[in-house]
This record gives sequence, C-alpha cells and structure tokens, in this order.
Amino acid sequence: MRRVKFYSINDLMYGNSLRNSEKVIKEYQTGREIQDFNDIIELYNIKKYFDNKVFLTDWTTAEFKGYQNTVNSCFGMVAKCIKAINEDTMIKRYEDVDISYKDDFWELIDKFKVYEKITEVKFCELIKTMEVKLYELLKHKRITEHFGAIIRDYMLEDASSAELLLDRFEMRHISEPDPLFFPKELIKEDKEYIINSYIESEKPNINYLRLIVNIQSSKDKLEISPKTLLKAKRKVEDLEKQFFKENSGIEMATKVEFSESQKENVSLEMKNHELNASYSIKWIKENMDNSTLLNNFIYLFEFVDLHMRFTLVNKFNNMGVFERYIFTTSQNAYKTGIEYEQRNDLSLLQLTGYYNVLFGLGIRLEELVEWFF
Repeated sequence: MRRVKFYSINDLMYGNSLRNSEKVIKEYQTGREIQDFNDIIELYNIKKYFDNKVFLTDWTTAEFKGYQNTVNSCFGMVAKCIKAINEDTMIKRYEDVDISYKDDFWELIDKFKVYEKITEVKFCELIKTMEVKLYELLKHKRITEHFGAIIRDYMLEDASSAELLLDRFEMRHISEPDPLFFPKELIKEDKEYIINSYIESEKPNINYLRLIVNIQSSKDKLEISPKTLLKAKRKVEDLEKQFFKENSGIEMATKVEFSESQKENVSLEMKNHELNASYSIKWIKENMDNSTLLNNFIYLFEFVDLHMRFTLVNKFNNMGVFERYIFTTSQNAYKTGIEYEQRNDLSLLQLTGYYNVLFGLGIRLEELVEWFF
C-alpha cells in the first residue's frame, strides 16, 4: 500500500510515512482535489502524525506549521464527506475502502457518530455482506453499545469470536493491546456457548485451546464450567497426539545418576540436547552430618545460589525470541521456556534420587527438615 498509514508514534516506519505525507500535502497545496474515498481516509491518517507532534528532523518550524495548517484546512473536507454517509451509501463506502483503511473507516464512523443514522437492518446487512471483522468493530465502544444486540448475534454465529474473548480476558500480552468493548447484551451463557463452539469447530488453534484450559472463572472476565474446561483439555490432548504422530520434533533428555565409584562430587555434561548429572554416593557417605546433607541442595544440586536466591524460576533472558513473543500464554499460567522445563525436570530427578539414596542410608529427608527448624 503506497498510501500514508498511521500505526503509532513508535512505528519504526514513520519516517517513510512522513516523507509520503509531505509529498501528499504539497500536492494539495498546489491544487490537488480529492479523487476517491480513500483520499479522505489518507488525510485523516496524515493528520494523526501532526496531532501527535511527529515530524521529520529536517523540517523547519515554518515548514511544520505550514504543513499542519494545510492538513487542518483539508480536514474540513474529511468531516464533510464522513458526515454525508447514510444507510444508502454505507455499504458502497465500506466496499471502496482499501483493506488497510478498514479500521480507520470505523474509527471515523465512531468519531462523527454516523452510526446514529444507520438502521439496525442496514448495519446487519453491512457486516454480513461485507464480512466485517469483529475486531474492527469491538475497538469502538459507542458503535458496540449502539448495535449491541446485532453484534452479540454476530458473535454467536462465528465461533472464531472466542479468540477475541480470550485475547481480551485470558491472554498475557507483551505490550498493551488495543482495548476491546463487548456488548452488554453478551451474557455469561453466551460467552460459554461461543467457547464451546470454538472447541467443537473444525480447526481450532491449539494455543487458544490451551488458554481455555487455564481459565479461572471470574464474574469480571469469563465464567466457564468445569465440563467445558475438561472438553478443552481433551481436545488439546487429541491435537497434540495428531501433531506428534506426524512430527517427531526435537528429542531432549535429562538423566540423573548417583554413583558408588565416582570420585568427583558432581559431574554435569550436556550433549546433543541430553543433560547428564552424576553425583558421588561415596562423598555423601563421608559427609553424613545434618547440615552438610542439607547443604547439598546448595552446593551439589544448586536449588539456591550463594545468596540463597531460589534458582528454579523461569528467567525471561534465558528464553528465545519465539518463546518470549510468539507463543500465547494465559494470564493465570506461569510463563516458562525450554531451559526452565529442563531445569525443572532435573530438580525433580535430583530430589527423587537423593531421597532414595538417603533412605538407603537410614535417613529420611523429612527428618533433616525437622532438625533444621
């Protein structure tokens, strides 16, 4: 798309957009006239840059003010054109809008309250005929409130609207997402119906199904029955079996051994995605005092560091880019990465093996804890 599009003040491509804006503004200064409806929306996007005081560093103060004055004077045409939309022209206008300007169309409809001139029948015809994306509508509170009943029915007919509910109420976002406003007509039973429809749909996204599994019912968010949660869990298990039946993935292994013959206290080796940890039983036998047996969790197993900070936590800086940003995570789930999962497996094997070794020496680990306290 060659037209100017405003995304945010942090958009890395804003320099290119501002250069295109400068070109468009100069054309209007030399007598250019509006040719089609997309020209109107482009002017609106250009104005957003100036409203947010975003400009090129090589513009002088006089140039910036001159461009701003031109944009402001042209915006009168934008307002006039948008206010002229009625239910007879609504569908045609939407049909003419470039795909990248669809969200701006609804933003302008909301801004100038054009929705007040549109009947429910015509609005229903528009969103179904043009297959309007629910995400575009739900970003605008006044439109959602005005056509709440229709949007509610539209969501019930489209199982994929469950993804919007999960995005809004369950997903943990790296950056602040655009707010979504759901109609008050959409009651809790409707939300569960949509979630159920999504689970039973032909191709549900396994990441969203995992979000459903982690839902903790709340009146302010989603109230989902245990039956529905169980259905989602079973669906996830079925999809995982289907996936790994055709895709072997990357095999990883973690092994812990307690050796009678090993001389060094501890030996760690990582080879071909396999972590091998070996510990000396001989050393444990030679250091049977209670404090040393407990200190093994520090110096042998490294459950805590030298400052007594627990090490068995997921660290954001140890996660890959895909683990950080691509995979979906529930607000109620503990975000983990591959390194954490392997470290967690290692700790469970260490604890199990150490417990058995001590038990074989006539010592119960619980007694060591009791002695300490």
